[in-house]
Amino acid sequence: MDEADRQLLRRCRVRLVSELQVAPLWDALLSRELFTPDMVEDIQLAGSGSRRDQARQLVIDLETRGRQALPLFISCLEDTGQDTLASLLRTSRCSGFAFGSW
Repeated sequence: MDEADRQLLRRCRVRLVSELQVAPLWDALLSRELFTPDMVEDIQLAGSGSRRDQARQLVIDLETRGRQALPLFISCLEDTGQDTLASLLRTSRCSGFAFGSW
């Protein structure tokens, strides 16, 4: 993942952790090979195992998953009906590139 995408995830982390519904995401993340089954299990066991802890760990681990991680994650959000978060990331990502060089 490039630095601009990492910064975007960090800027959006509070909202992602508070709103992200992780349970519907597991199959989508696995089918796109964004995470392995063992990685998903580790995320599910993060912290107290609460939804917030899982969401926090998912966002942190996403930063390590390669150049296409953010677009793949956005498509997973869309596939699971989390369109508000997908739109937030997609819009912020596009505007970040447009205004980042000013």
